[in-house]
Amino acid sequence: MQSKFSNNVLDATHAFTLQIKDKEQLKGLPESALSLALSEAQKRQTEGYVFTLEMPSYYPFITYCEDRELRKTMYEAYNTRASEVGPNAREFDNTKIMEEILKLRHQLAKLLGFKSYAHYSLATKMADTPETVLDFLNNLAQKSYSQGQREVHALEEYAKGLGLDKLEPWDISFYSEKLRQEQYAYSEEELRPYFPEDQVVLGMFECAHRLYGISLKERFGVDIWDDAVKCYDVYEDKFGQRIGSIYMDLYAREGKNGGAWMDECLTRRYRFDGALQLPWC
Repeated sequence: MQSKFSNNVLDATHAFTLQIKDKEQLKGLPESALSLALSEAQKRQTEGYVFTLEMPSYYPFITYCEDRELRKTMYEAYNTRASEVGPNAREFDNTKIMEEILKLRHQLAKLLGFKSYAHYSLATKMADTPETVLDFLNNLAQKSYSQGQREVHALEEYAKGLGLDKLEPWDISFYSEKLRQEQYAYSEEELRPYFPEDQVVLGMFECAHRLYGISLKERFGVDIWDDAVKCYDVYEDKFGQRIGSIYMDLYAREGKNGGAWMDECLTRRYRFDGALQLPWC
């Protein structure tokens, strides 16, 4: 059921595209976003610019596009994916699947002797009860609410100063970016050239080396599922022993779920001389 849920979200993400033939409608978008949209149109053998709900396409569009109606179109399409509303209403609807997942989770918890699925989930986590989690979240909400209200009010006043009567959800990213640039003269797009993939990955590996005493070296000649995937072996610095390997799949593409995530493929855990050993491969 959970796989079906994820597949529906993925299918709904890929089902929507926004094609723009007139570049004048795309004022405000950085060249990197326009280049990506142009490449997407060429890949689909169509004219103009094609935008999708994949994050590399969606995020710059909702953040920089000056056409408010187009931002609204993209926002509504993104936030109604796999639901009973929106441009692909009911085609990939997850409503019944969510109900079934909740039902099965409740049954699982009961079979294993737990009061609820929340209690079952927390059995291997730091918090002891669902009430502890809710108390933490409510306390956090109470302490951050006032600051959040001030920030929203400041953004509303800023948008009004630029002629906007009412701030809508599809306006938040756009005016937040404008306000940030005005207050701090800072733009993520301007920093992009200074953070190419190879330098960022090397920086991550250096942090891992300093913090955990490990080194990562790329391994070639291994089976990969896409040409953009890279494999690295992980070595423990003290004795130079290989303790694991990781695959890094950094780029969005058709058929791949969005977001940042990680998982284990194969692990071994055993005890030796009273100490817990964790060799990974």
